Amino acid sequence: MRLPAVLAVLLLLACSGGSPSPPPRPELTVLAAASLAPVLPEIVSAYEAAHGLRITTAFEASNSLRRRIEQGAPGDLFLSADRREPRALEAAGLAAPAADYARNRLVIVARPGVVADVFDLARPGLRLVAASPAVPAGAYADELVQGLARAPGAPAGFAADVAANILSREADVRGVLARVVLGEADAGFVYSSDAYERRQLEVLPIPTGVVEPEVVYAGVVLLGSAHHGQAEALLRALREPAAQAVFVRHGFLPLVDQ
Repeated sequence: MRLPAVLAVLLLLACSGGSPSPPPRPELTVLAAASLAPVLPEIVSAYEAAHGLRITTAFEASNSLRRRIEQGAPGDLFLSADRREPRALEAAGLAAPAADYARNRLVIVARPGVVADVFDLARPGLRLVAASPAVPAGAYADELVQGLARAPGAPAGFAADVAANILSREADVRGVLARVVLGEADAGFVYSSDAYERRQLEVLPIPTGVVEPEVVYAGVVLLGSAHHGQAEALLRALREPAAQAVFVRHGFLPLVDQ
């Protein structure tokens, strides 16, 4: 090939950048409840591989994430441990309509041999720990204690005595679990998925007839998202059988009873 022809080819390659480069993969940011930390990465990894996306996850207490979104934090999808926080964003005009995507159950875990039954939670000197009342797990815990206080056989003043035994209110449910595992507390209120993860802890049976809190996780696509369609598709995928099977394997409940 003559020199001018070689130069022409090189110039053409320089202008075109050589072979066409693949378009950049969309990157979604998912703001997720702390209790999803053991399960969501597995679901996200499979979804990324199947759909050619990059997904960044940030885990924190649901109420903290809602406040961050209200203050302008960027994100595409918010996955809460309750319905209240997503609906608050929806009502504020910051999110699309909320959709349920998982269920859980609040349980009481204790170090082996320390607590006889749920009514022993009122025993003087017992060290209890719960999440902050502003956090879904903390609100569920208060609701469960009130239900136990109305149960047959509950000692007089049960709810007040339980409240007196709570030595700390943690920022999220993962903090509650850590304090019991480390022996800094005798018992604590966590989700069944947390208890499944830490099987060395005892789960105290809830007496028959006690009305337990309904623990439903809901998510919303944020209206400021640059990837609204992809975020919406991911939220739908969390409700599908493949993702639900992963949730159940990590101790969550099926979204719909089967």
